[in-house]
Amino acid sequence: MKIGRFNLQSNDLDFCYLRTVEQAATPDYAELLAVVDVSRYFANGAHHIVLAVDTSGEAGSNNPHCGPIVRDGQNLFTHARGAILLGDGTVLAETWNGTFSPELVPMPNQVAGSFDPAAHHLLTLRLRCHYSGGISLRVRKGIGGDVLFDGAGASAAWPWPGQMRASLGGIALGFVAPKDTGCVEQIAPRSAPDARLGYVAHARVA
Repeated sequence: MKIGRFNLQSNDLDFCYLRTVEQAATPDYAELLAVVDVSRYFANGAHHIVLAVDTSGEAGSNNPHCGPIVRDGQNLFTHARGAILLGDGTVLAETWNGTFSPELVPMPNQVAGSFDPAAHHLLTLRLRCHYSGGISLRVRKGIGGDVLFDGAGASAAWPWPGQMRASLGGIALGFVAPKDTGCVEQIAPRSAPDARLGYVAHARVA
């Protein structure tokens, strides 16, 4: 389990990695469970929350970012799968593929009514990515509250490499990629310097 807080003051982006999970046999799915405090996140200009599993690679010379994107001593992944949750309630399944054109699949909400994540203080997020294919996200109000969002998106089967590392992150629209600043990320306040996201997160395979 990891406990912390994101601060988008550094180039509108922050992220963390969770403990790597190792297992010999191929599991059915990878899961990322997080309780997030969004009370000072979307209201302060943040654009979306990133939930990713099976992360690999590093931002640098062999991919479009051109240079590293380091937070807390660790470089941003380039390959993964998961979902992004936007402040307007849009949810997309995403497969990061080492390019600036990741695979994005809309995830319609199976719960009746509108979904406004910015209207809540705490949200519980449960991401599941199946190794046979398919990504789902469920969002509850608070801890154990009503289900606000429940959706799924198609994705290709994913090979099991023997271990899984998950990542939780946040970003705003003012992020400037290192490719635009001489392959060195310029760490400076952008569009959402006051955005904060508190979290408690855990990842597993099953």
